[in-house]
Amino acid sequence: MADGKLTPDDRASASLVAAIAGENPWQSPSEALQFCIDATEGKPRKEIRMNNRILWGNKAERIGMEMGLELLGLPINDIVFDWTFDKAFDHPTLPLSCSLDGLYNIGHKRFPVRSDPARNIYTPNDDTLYLIGQGVIENKMTGMFPDGNVLPEWRGKIQAATACEILGLAWYMVTVNYQNEPYVYVYERDPEFAKFLNDLIVDFDRRVKEKDYYEPVNSLDCNLIWPNARADQIELEDDLAWRIEEIKDYEQAIKEYKQTIDDHETVIKSQMKESKNARCGSFNVIYGSRTYKAKPERIMPAKPAYTIRSKKLSIREVKNEIE
Repeated sequence: MADGKLTPDDRASASLVAAIAGENPWQSPSEALQFCIDATEGKPRKEIRMNNRILWGNKAERIGMEMGLELLGLPINDIVFDWTFDKAFDHPTLPLSCSLDGLYNIGHKRFPVRSDPARNIYTPNDDTLYLIGQGVIENKMTGMFPDGNVLPEWRGKIQAATACEILGLAWYMVTVNYQNEPYVYVYERDPEFAKFLNDLIVDFDRRVKEKDYYEPVNSLDCNLIWPNARADQIELEDDLAWRIEEIKDYEQAIKEYKQTIDDHETVIKSQMKESKNARCGSFNVIYGSRTYKAKPERIMPAKPAYTIRSKKLSIREVKNEIE
């Protein structure tokens, strides 16, 4: 289990590969690219503000991995299970690094693993795998419901597969704690993934050096790629007009829906008054409160001036324009 971020920020790491591959719903390829470009330019990393949930996730990693090994019926001791790492591991030929949650050494005797839904153990296509030697363990925790017998690529699978390639091991597993229920997903090293990873990282490294962004996959990507606005005016293609019209229509619809929701909530809150809970037909309604802890007065540190692109377009219809 790595303590903090051990991998360098100016190149790809196993935790970034899912985003680089376009498989991470929370981070686009260009956002992953920007993270590394910022590091090459000496910009400070945005530190994650520690909270109890993150602290518990870090503390529970060892327990999660041990639970997964126990479900598989594997012995747990300091000889075969290693979870203490104070360094990153580098790929032998690619500009790629990883940190590890855990390593497990099965030894020279093949150990069979097959899907067992009753124990929340899954293998690809429910095949029987025969594990041998060392393997990578990646641990995840989530409040979401289980994904079933197929683990999403971004929930640790690509990360563990990448670490497996970096270390040249034969197998890997991902333990996931879904709402305090452990699931185990086990995989053998895939030669096709090695070729995919090579092409992906070679291209990514070139993009970092050349600042060559990917095609935008959302509007926020556009702000990364074109962060500054010129004062000139261009003519857009005529076939974009319907998109502008739809934006205006949907913005108006959202405004009307928000007003309708507020109207309904006003009536319901007016009936509930001080009551926290209410029942209406098959619905339980909660009109609760939120308590904020007292905070000492703070003097905000000075910040340098900076400019960013607007997140939303400002659209105004031009009427009675004289050509």
